Amino acid sequence: MIKLNSDDAQPLYKQLYESIRYNITNGEYQPGQRLPSEEDLCKLYGVSRITVRNALDELSNTGFITRKRGKGTFVTKNHITHHLTEKISFSETCILNGFKPGAKVIRAVIEKASPIDVTMLKIDKDERVVIIERLRYADEIPVSIEENRFSQDYTFLLNEELNNSSLYTILKEKYGVQIIDNRATVEIVFATYEQALYLNIEEGYPLLCITTCPVDANNKPIHSSRHFTVGDKFKFTI
Repeated sequence: MIKLNSDDAQPLYKQLYESIRYNITNGEYQPGQRLPSEEDLCKLYGVSRITVRNALDELSNTGFITRKRGKGTFVTKNHITHHLTEKISFSETCILNGFKPGAKVIRAVIEKASPIDVTMLKIDKDERVVIIERLRYADEIPVSIEENRFSQDYTFLLNEELNNSSLYTILKEKYGVQIIDNRATVEIVFATYEQALYLNIEEGYPLLCITTCPVDANNKPIHSSRHFTVGDKFKFTI
């Protein structure tokens, strides 16, 4: 443990940040391990609660730790690596990275198509769309919210069991729907109150919004999708 020095020009919270970061990088704290409580850290380092909180905020912002409401603070697990142009599902990506995938449906409805739906799905403005939103897990930790929007040809999906299932596997193996091309755009957005509750993060926390619109062999859009992903859980390559 690195000792803190109140006479040092570097603020105490920065020194504490460096000490905990060192303990993480040298393996004293393992990925997924729970850190001592704020109170225990205060006693261990002989500093105030505000110093501890500032250090933890810094560690959280730099991706070394993850805070979970009511559960504590944990060392961030290894990132899930995903190539943006790969035509594989979230479930397959998790498995390839050694994580257990999971999914929970949080909304499944039929609504009138929006102007964006008409453009992306190449449908008539009077058509309806099937909307399926799911919370995605990696090793039982919520890491992403996905919003999938299908044309009304895909209403059969509302009768499928989509909890802890791969949507792409169901489409391919049960209905013969094959993804041929999948292009993605990426932007940074900030978590809404509702998203923050689902993902166990603070409102306004930065999220990566991945927008895709995969097509089939006839170049017809299968669906449009937006994934709101906690950035410190994933590493994307192009």
